[in-house]
Formats: sequence, C-alpha cells, structure tokens
Amino acid sequence: KINPPLKIYNPKTKRYIQQTSLTSQQPKNKWFDFMMKEGGYIAHGSTLIPLNLKKLVEWQEQQLHGNRNQHEDNDDMMHETNKNDDLEEEEEDWYIVTPKITTSNKTTTTTPTTPTTTNLPNLHQLLFVYKPPKLLTLPGIHQTDCLTSRVNHWLYTSTEGSAILQRARDSEILDTSSLPKTKKRKKKKKKEYQPRPVHRLDYDTSGLVIFGLTSTSHSYMSTLFESRCITKRYVALVAGHVGGTHDDNNDASLPSSSSSSNSGMIDVPIGKIPTNDGYNKWSCFDDSSSSSSSIIHTQDEFVPQSIRHAKTYYNISTSFTLPTSTTTSTTTSTQKAKYTRMILTPHTGRGHQLRLHMKYIGHAILGDELHGDDDGRCLIQEVCKERLCLHAEYVSFDALIGERGEEVVGRVEAFVVPPF
Repeated sequence: KINPPLKIYNPKTKRYIQQTSLTSQQPKNKWFDFMMKEGGYIAHGSTLIPLNLKKLVEWQEQQLHGNRNQHEDNDDMMHETNKNDDLEEEEEDWYIVTPKITTSNKTTTTTPTTPTTTNLPNLHQLLFVYKPPKLLTLPGIHQTDCLTSRVNHWLYTSTEGSAILQRARDSEILDTSSLPKTKKRKKKKKKEYQPRPVHRLDYDTSGLVIFGLTSTSHSYMSTLFESRCITKRYVALVAGHVGGTHDDNNDASLPSSSSSSNSGMIDVPIGKIPTNDGYNKWSCFDDSSSSSSSIIHTQDEFVPQSIRHAKTYYNISTSFTLPTSTTTSTTTSTQKAKYTRMILTPHTGRGHQLRLHMKYIGHAILGDELHGDDDGRCLIQEVCKERLCLHAEYVSFDALIGERGEEVVGRVEAFVVPPF
C-alpha cells in the first residue's frame, strides 16, 4: 500500500512512462513534456487518455456567441480514445503517501491562530493516503464502500496496517502520560475509536486525505483545519484561457486587480439553494450589480443563514492552445481548443468551493457534471468523461515528530503527483 510505482501507459508510443512531479524544481522528463508542453491528455486507469478537444471548441463557441440552443448529437463529436484495445482499464485504489519532514531549531512565537506544541498532532498518529476519483471519503446513505471503510479494513486485517495502528496507539499513551494528572469523574466506557479522516474530498476529486489514527490526533488536526493553520493546494484543468494570458482571450469576469496577472483571488460567498427534488445545492451569491455570471442567485433563493464567506487564491500554471479539425460533408476546418492548468489554494472550505469559483469566473473545471453547464447538457463533462479534473496535490502543517513523547516540532509536507 505504500507509494506504488506510478507507471502510465502512453498509447502514442505504446510504452510506459514514469509519473513524476511537474514542478520546476524537478528535472524535465517525458511526463513533464506530455503534461506541460504537449497537453491534451490526463492519466486515468494507468493510461494516458485524450481530452475531447472538439467538445471544448463547441463550448468555447457557445460562450463567445451566447448560443444556448439544443445541439444535435454528432458522432464526430463523441469522445475520442487512443487506448490499446488489448489493455483493460485498471480501477484505481487508495495507497499510503509518505510525508516529507523538515525540522527547525527556531522558537516560534505563538499567535491566536498558531497552536502551541501541546495542541499539535503527533505525526505517528496520522496516516496520509491517496483517494482515487469516484470514491466517497465517508460512507453515504446507500453506499458503504468508501475510502474510510477500505483504509480501516486494511488497518485491522493486514500485518502492516495493524503495526501502524498499534504504533499510533502506543504513541498516544506516551503523549497523555506526560500531561499533568488531574482528577477525573468516572465516565462510561466509550466505544473504541475507529480511525477516520480529518477532512474530506468530493466523490469526484482525487488526492491527499489525512486520517487520524487516534482520537487525540483527530481532534488536534480538526482544530488546525478550523484555525486555517494547514496549507492545501489543488490542481485543476479549466476550460478556456484564464485572465490576460493571451491577447485573444481577455477575461472580464476576473477581478480587475488580477486581469493582467497570472495569480489572483476570488472572494465570493457560497450558500445552499433548495431544489425541486427536496435537496439543497451549493451556489455562489453575489449582490453586486456588475456581476455577469449566470450562476448567481438572489438572496431570497438561498436557505436562510446558509450563505458563508468563501475565498480562493489561484495561480495560472500553463495555458494550452491545441488545434483540432472538424469535418463536415463538404469541408474540413481547423479550430483551436483552449484550456488552462490552474493551481488553487482555498482559504476557506465551503462545499464545492473550487468548482463554483471556477465557474463563477467563466472557466468551469473540465469533467464537472454538476456545475459545468447551466442548461443541463453537461458539455464540460463531455470534454473529459473519465473524471473531474480536480486533484488535491499538497498539504503542509506543523506537527510533533518526536519518537517517545518528545516535543520536537517539524514541518510536515505531503505531495501526490497530479494526473494532469
């Protein structure tokens, strides 16, 4: 379960390539060339899958001309695939991610938003795992199979998992034994704590999830998330060119301060709106008269007291312009499909925040079937039917890293290579 080799099948060369980091600090390789230079592919089921560029061009034309008429199905517009027919798509499973630890001898000053060492989680009581797309983090009403059930099954049934769980429990005993003893009232025996995630990812989102192996670590990690002492970073592929990265695609929907920059911030509240089937859906709320987004609703439409502040920082990683040809009965024309690789850092954690904020600025995340289209035709979802192009790649925070109850503080960083 620990960091399986990330070999991805390349249908163009019919060979496997190593999936590695896309950061500038890493040496350039075949994976970097595919994801950052050539473009047009995502990794799914251990295979490089092409995006449907023709559907992306169709979406761009509708955004440009405001054409919302019902489109006719066209076989030429169906999702293209270059998979080798002899290869069966492998179902992705979770695996353990090994974090990187950086120690520091500096004494940090405690602030209202900086926890003291007594409130920091112990690294040995945490488990970092990769969650594949199309898997619940926690069990649903009608779905028991989820990341939590799979991780717990491994922890309680495998030799490796049992050793990790026992080490976490021993560490918790050492930590609590060092605390000053106080008289406590007798309490009823509690049910044995079951390891569970300290945060969750959407069903369609892949990436890092942290498990608290003990109740103490779970409580401390929850406090860190609530006080925003944890740095999270996501990678997304969005439709179109964002901001002023290209002269032919200036984005008037972005904040004016960032229209000519590769980075910026989206500060738009998010709330719940009742649906006809008795459920609630997340949506953006903006009472400014200058807003032109088509997903904005009036305050009266929202569930009372459900509107909450939401803020997302973004950085434009790479913009792609890829040619694609459209053939009719008489002519063949070449068009350009455009999309952007974005680095997203949520300051808050509202429901569907990243999806809604990308949609708000007019650049829906590829593969988003919930918020990708206003008229229900899910065109953005058709660009990438395999999955939502949103991945939680990085998390960082302070934790206790001492072996035997020692208060040694280190910076913990965990990273999972994004599939696009």
